[in-house]
Amino acid sequence: MSLTYVNDFIRQLLDFSFVVADATKHLPFEDKSIDIILCIETTHAFGEPIAITQFVNEVVRVLRTNGYLLHCDFCYMNGSGTSTYNLIANGELIIKEKINITRNVLRALDIQSKSRTDIVQRYIQPEEQEYFRRFAGLPGTQIYEDMSQGRSEYWRVVFRKKTTTDIFVI
Repeated sequence: MSLTYVNDFIRQLLDFSFVVADATKHLPFEDKSIDIILCIETTHAFGEPIAITQFVNEVVRVLRTNGYLLHCDFCYMNGSGTSTYNLIANGELIIKEKINITRNVLRALDIQSKSRTDIVQRYIQPEEQEYFRRFAGLPGTQIYEDMSQGRSEYWRVVFRKKTTTDIFVI
């Protein structure tokens, strides 16, 4: 199923659309024009802290007042990489809900393990299979073992853009 098909189907149902963009550079939208941004399994790969700052700045720029960033990703417990707190460091986003879903993610990976293994073995060239095993989060891979051993956690977080009414006046 293509992104175009999904995009058209959802737009018909909800007047909704998906756009893929690099938020660490520039989101192709007007200021304060977006209600919801969905960000799944991306921020852990941004690398440099400046990329996180640029991402948050772009999210805040394009979100409407009271707009939401819906975020799911994993973070390492040793402090390396991105955490939820990196996303609120500039004070422009508020955490409305934060739920550790690591156990659920591991269970889903266990359930899908056999079918994902079969796909990798059947369709991926032998020299590329290890990369796709890691990408699929198969048991025995670092990403799977880090979550199962508590070295990383997977979080679902709802952020809301802060408004002037969220600021306390003394």
